[in-house]
Parts: sequence; structure tokens; C-alpha cells
Amino acid sequence: NDEPYQDYIAGQTLLALALAVQADFTQIEHHKFSKALSYYQHRCQYKRRADLVSWMVQGLGACWQLEKSPDLAASIFDLVDWVLQYQSQLDGGFTTRQQSGRPDYMSAVYLEAVAVALNIAKQTKDQLHIERYQQACALGFAFLDQQTVQARDANVLPNLAWAEGGLRQSTTNSTMRVDFTQHALSAALYALGK
Repeated sequence: NDEPYQDYIAGQTLLALALAVQADFTQIEHHKFSKALSYYQHRCQYKRRADLVSWMVQGLGACWQLEKSPDLAASIFDLVDWVLQYQSQLDGGFTTRQQSGRPDYMSAVYLEAVAVALNIAKQTKDQLHIERYQQACALGFAFLDQQTVQARDANVLPNLAWAEGGLRQSTTNSTMRVDFTQHALSAALYALGK
């Protein structure tokens, strides 16, 4: 059953395709492209899962950069607005069914989607979404700051230089993986409009 792969691979594929088109490595077959976008917009609306949000918004967002469709922007905003219900207004972290209990590194994953939507909101001059996504990013990055290894952590680390800038799994678990940090950096780059 390839159903679970639809939540990850589809967004990654859309992102890769859109970036390849932007770099002039390939051309889009508009009929197939429109069909794929329509299918995944529908899937995002009716089979909502938090784990599809980041890759799908990145993929749809890159596709939007190719064809600035108001309908596609609305789908992206709808998906991001939906995941924002899982963001704490107290600490800025996200807690969905993917996590066991407290907010953790997954907050960086969801911030990637929020930052992509923020860039589209800015380009479309959608002030309501700009304000909402800027606030969500500010809260989310403040949360990630607590989990990011910094100079303040030097007294508990044998070698700060090896870990500085890395994102810990959570505020109570110091496990670090490169993908945790990659998601946080990606979210920051999107937030900066890169």
C-alpha cells in the first residue's frame, strides 16, 4: 500500500519538479501538472494530516512560484491555517498527534510551511495572512531558540564548537540529528524570503 507515501513523496516531488523548472532543467507538461496540483490540493483538503503539511506546502509553494494561481495560494493558506491550531500561544511550539506530549523539533517542520505561506502572503499583499504568519513565526522561532545549542550551553557540553547551532530534539531531550537542524535552518531561510 503506497498510501502513506502520498503524504511525503508527493510534496517532495512537486518541490523538486518546480525547482527543476525554475533552473531550466525541464519543462512542465501543463495538462499533467494541473492534474497533479488539483489532486494534491483535494487530498490536502480532505485527508488532512499534520505530517503532510511541511513537504506539501513547500511543494505547492514552489509550484505557486511558477503559476501564481489564487486558487493554489488559497489551498496553501488553508493548510497552514489548519496546522496553526496546533501551535501553542504560550510557548510557540506545535503539538500534533505526531508527537508524544510536549512540543519538540517538529515545530521546525511546521514552521517551514508557515514561512513558505508567509512569503506567498507577502507577494499577494494579503495583509491578514501576513500578520498571522509573522506572529506564528515569531512565536515558533522563540520556541526553537530554547532548543538550539548556543554559548549559554557551554558549561554542560564537552565541546561547544561541535554542537553550537544544532537543534535538540526537545527542551528535555538533548539528542541532536542533522535533519532537526536542517528543518530549523530551512524554516529560517524561508522566513527570510530565500
